[in-house]
Amino acid sequence: MVKFSEEAKSLHASDIREILKVTENPEIISFAGGLPAPELFPIDEMMKVDVEILKKEGRQAVQYSTTEGYVPLRKQIAKRMKTSFHTDCTYEDIIITAGSQQGLSLLGQLFLNEGDIVLVVGDGDEMKLKKLGKHRLLVNGAGRVFVFKAPL
Repeated sequence: MVKFSEEAKSLHASDIREILKVTENPEIISFAGGLPAPELFPIDEMMKVDVEILKKEGRQAVQYSTTEGYVPLRKQIAKRMKTSFHTDCTYEDIIITAGSQQGLSLLGQLFLNEGDIVLVVGDGDEMKLKKLGKHRLLVNGAGRVFVFKAPL
């Protein structure tokens, strides 16, 4: 019999994963998982961009990159941040994430300590906001204040 760690024993299915299972049914229109309507994806434009990138970058475009993300993209974002938002940043200050959940998880790891309170303006997506503390957050009755309860 396999002996799992205490952390592994405490793992449970992601709420989002459970929602996504339901959305696989074509009869279901879900507004829960933050999923855009597939018919709104600009497929033709995406194919043009893919071809352009593959022509320009070749095999390097599909190779693994650094954890922080593709350097030319990070440089372009830093340049835009300077010109459009007058920020003084370099590409070393930019991290490309796979999505909002990864970004929120990184923010929680970097900035939250046990007992910290996070105020969320507006109606936050509770499942995504839980990523701030890797499911170590409790939601108050208003659904807008999250209290970090467990050590990282």
